[in-house]
Amino acid sequence: MSDADAVVVEDRCLIGSMSTSLQRVVVGTGSLVGATALLTEGTVVPPRSRGLGAPAAVAPHPDPDAFAEGLRRGVATYVANAARYRSDMERID
Repeated sequence: MSDADAVVVEDRCLIGSMSTSLQRVVVGTGSLVGATALLTEGTVVPPRSRGLGAPAAVAPHPDPDAFAEGLRRGVATYVANAARYRSDMERID
């Protein structure tokens, strides 16, 4: 595979679990790819947009500022939960 076939994910994106991106996909800054979404070859998710479904339907959010804030809060929650889970884990043998 050459660099021309690479998948590009720009800054501040949230990529859902079990999503699949084929060749030459670009996910723009501040975008969301839903869990189990399928981004087919050559799909472009513009900045502050959503890619949802299989195959993914790409659409801008009607309120980009609210979308960006919601995405920021969601990521912060993921990070806080990961730290909490890590600190609360106990080894069981």
